[in-house]
Amino acid sequence: VVEVTPEGQLTLRFAGGPVVVWGGAERTLAKTLALGVVLDRYEAVSKGCDFVDVSIPDRVLARPVLK
Repeated sequence: VVEVTPEGQLTLRFAGGPVVVWGGAERTLAKTLALGVVLDRYEAVSKGCDFVDVSIPDRVLARPVLK
């Protein structure tokens, strides 16, 4: 499911996957790459990821926090 606010901010909700706060349509490539890196890291440690915020791709937030 894709949710769009009146300001154009996107949130992606994947069935059986994480909620991804995408933010605006700018820096799409950087956001896509950041999301891929985060999900790869969770997969590498066999953990599930339930939330990722790539709205600022230089400062990605994800839950649960990995140690």
